[in-house]
Amino acid sequence: MAQEHLPNEPERAEPSALAESPRETLQAAELDERQLRGIELHRAAERANGLMVLLNDSTTLWYSQTDSTRAYQVSREQRNRRGTPQIEYRCQCGDFVKNGRVDCLHIFAEKLRRGEVAIAGALRNRRKYAARSNRRPARKVKAADGRSGRSARRAARVKMFDEAHRLIDSLVRVTLIEEEREQAARPRRGGQQTPTVHRAAALLHKIVEGRSADDMISRYARLIRGGMLRLDRPPHQNTQSAWMNDAEITQTLMAWLPRTSAPFRRCERGGIVDSTKESQLASAHARFVEYGGDLRDGADWMKVHTLAGVETLVVMAARFSGSRGTGTHDINFVIPLVEEALKTFRLEFLLGDKAYLSENVLGWLWQRSIKAVIPVKMRWDPNTKMAYHEAAVQLVEWFDKRQRDFHEKYRLRAKIEALFSALKRVTNGFVWSRGRRRSDAANADSPCTAWVNETLCKLLYMNIRTTVSYQELTGCSIDYTVPSRCFPELGDDLLAA
Repeated sequence: MAQEHLPNEPERAEPSALAESPRETLQAAELDERQLRGIELHRAAERANGLMVLLNDSTTLWYSQTDSTRAYQVSREQRNRRGTPQIEYRCQCGDFVKNGRVDCLHIFAEKLRRGEVAIAGALRNRRKYAARSNRRPARKVKAADGRSGRSARRAARVKMFDEAHRLIDSLVRVTLIEEEREQAARPRRGGQQTPTVHRAAALLHKIVEGRSADDMISRYARLIRGGMLRLDRPPHQNTQSAWMNDAEITQTLMAWLPRTSAPFRRCERGGIVDSTKESQLASAHARFVEYGGDLRDGADWMKVHTLAGVETLVVMAARFSGSRGTGTHDINFVIPLVEEALKTFRLEFLLGDKAYLSENVLGWLWQRSIKAVIPVKMRWDPNTKMAYHEAAVQLVEWFDKRQRDFHEKYRLRAKIEALFSALKRVTNGFVWSRGRRRSDAANADSPCTAWVNETLCKLLYMNIRTTVSYQELTGCSIDYTVPSRCFPELGDDLLAA
């Protein structure tokens, strides 16, 4: 029968076979929150049995002080790192899984138990945080016909492709009514003689299908027979590439973006601004493209500056820039984005991270009665703001004195990361455009046209997907030729006080 190790008698454990770690002395005044909580856990384990169980010489089980049923296993192992033996700790708690390079409270308590860490000086009282509000339950959204929100979204996924092609045809028809009425009855052949609106529609159909240029030939033929694409014959693979590099199509796609977001004008009263990298470097390694390790001469990223709705994540406006040129900082694009969105939406809140904190931005929003939900930087003094002192003081007082109220709204800023994640998953691996670098401008100042057109098509497709989902939820069918038609408000307002 194996010998039982009692939690209050760690000295009975077998001698350690691992190398001893050097003793580390820490100053009590410099301890962070995790370390202070680890000291509390270690002291509680010394006072009472059951908070710590020695499984073997290298593994210890630490129990939570608030939940006796929750235990975390801390393991101590010796590893060889390039010829140097090192002691490594691992824990099963969520804090260590997320921040593995920082010792969690259980690992720090284990180091205290083993005597590998000593504390010098008097411990300060650990800050007692105010009780935080519980996590809000998910909104129970029901469709207009009584179905649950999940059932309505499932039905929307089934109808997605058919409805997406119908909405694209609606975009073409409204554009022809406004700009090319005389050419509506005369479909043209492929090539540069094809009207711009039909070329833009062909690219958008390609994004919706998520197919390569070869596979799209048969799909284009089916769309032409069904009347969804007004061409005489499917465009050649090289023609599709030429259209993707056409700057005239960019203007049409940019005009379609506010048109696809207009049906949500009654649902949105807040916007989230942020940027992400969205380049298609097909010759670079996937990890290099994702993490920016491409060090080739002249290699650059394209940044997508986006303003999305808080409620529906519909894309209200978008701008494009390089990542290394002059004037590519995020703060240079927030005012143009909001100006574009104000043509359609009545914005009351603007959510953004610290990159958008500026006196000019705050004052510009304050003059238009838009409340900035932007965290304040350290040592950002509102008394030094001369032109818009009142706007800066209001934000600082809100952030410092009413933290809970501020974060009730700022917590919604992370929703735009879900939009960027979905944007980068759309048609992944099928329609990565081989862009032609601009000869009249550096790539950092003006991204290549193919990257811009493809990303615009993806943003339009994201809006169309949201439109199809809300059609099932509200029972309202959208036709872009009827601009007065829009979706009603759905559920409780996330930005309500």
